Amino acid sequence: MAERSISRRGRKWRILRDAVVLLLTLVFLAVTLDFPILTAEQALRATQTRYYWEDGQVVADLGSGPLYDRQYLLRMGNWYAWCGLSREGLLWDSGTLVSLYRDPEQPLSAVTPYSWGAVLVLAGDPDIVQVEVEYPVLVSESDAGRVYGLNTLRQGPVADGCFWFQLTGNLLPAYYMDRIRLRDYDADGRLIYQSPEPESWTTRYELR
Repeated sequence: MAERSISRRGRKWRILRDAVVLLLTLVFLAVTLDFPILTAEQALRATQTRYYWEDGQVVADLGSGPLYDRQYLLRMGNWYAWCGLSREGLLWDSGTLVSLYRDPEQPLSAVTPYSWGAVLVLAGDPDIVQVEVEYPVLVSESDAGRVYGLNTLRQGPVADGCFWFQLTGNLLPAYYMDRIRLRDYDADGRLIYQSPEPESWTTRYELR
């Protein structure tokens, strides 16, 4: 009878021990893997880790966009990165990060972080205080075909030397830098630099 009691007591301790080990394991996984991701800050940290951008500092909150619930601009030296985060219900997903180098020898460097209507521009010239993007939009569509026009956005920086554009208008299915023209201006509104007119404006959209 005594041996049976000791055996039962031992089983209870083993069950309790296993439960504690399992709980500690879950806590360890939650801390190290950021899962489940309950906040945008956790999602941002998990994304930075996945893309080896742990040392990147947030320099601008870019708000939400068509595809992402939160967007950030990060900096690490002369490298900058756009980060987009999405949420499903109460939980966040680790997001997407696209980086770009600010070359002081180039007036402008630019990238479309995702193909749907967003442009990140970095100014290498400190005299640049405004940037303009010009891009094709769909004006009308009929049995005769599609008619395209040009839309222009111009604005100041969201951070030092960094310009962020969420394109507006009747947007095309996708945007890449070979479809976008850039201009930049100094504090007096004088044009400093203008990129060449994209070949696709003539060959693809029959503009000009």
